[in-house]
Amino acid sequence: MKWKRMLALLGWSMGALTTSPVSLAEQRLTAKLETPYASDSKRSAIVKLTLHNIGDEPVAIMKWDTPFVMSGGRLPKSQYEVKNGVGEVSRYIGRSVNIGRILSSYFIVLQSGESIEKEVDLTYEYDYGAGGAFSVKFTLSLDRAPDRYVVTDKEFQDFKRNTLRYVESNETTIYIPGPVPP
Repeated sequence: MKWKRMLALLGWSMGALTTSPVSLAEQRLTAKLETPYASDSKRSAIVKLTLHNIGDEPVAIMKWDTPFVMSGGRLPKSQYEVKNGVGEVSRYIGRSVNIGRILSSYFIVLQSGESIEKEVDLTYEYDYGAGGAFSVKFTLSLDRAPDRYVVTDKEFQDFKRNTLRYVESNETTIYIPGPVPP
């Protein structure tokens, strides 16, 4: 009888150990889109992107996948999903910059609690047809890493890969007043 009590006590203590909250470090990144000038018809296509690390681990972000690196004041590639009023995706007509192989310097590392933000004018980046209201969303892939064959061994070993695979923003609406000249 005594050994049954011991087993029951041991089982209870093991269960208590496995259900106790354990503090594990994790990556958590938020992406927020805003339209700061929605009521101004001349600036209604400007969106503000804020990336905020709300986790307790750093997050490495490939700069060229974000608007934080601009090419002549324009996006380096399509980074937003823009849809018209009936849900059709608008064609990207902006630049497409070939950055070549990925260097360590192409990354921003957001530490816990840090955030970065950027206003971007999407007027000349997408085909808006005759104009109107368009929904905009930002999705960022977080699975990029420096190219093993162009960085030093130390840079490659020191690079901490993300456990997050991507982050997606909320959806916001911009208004394009009529056809946009090329």
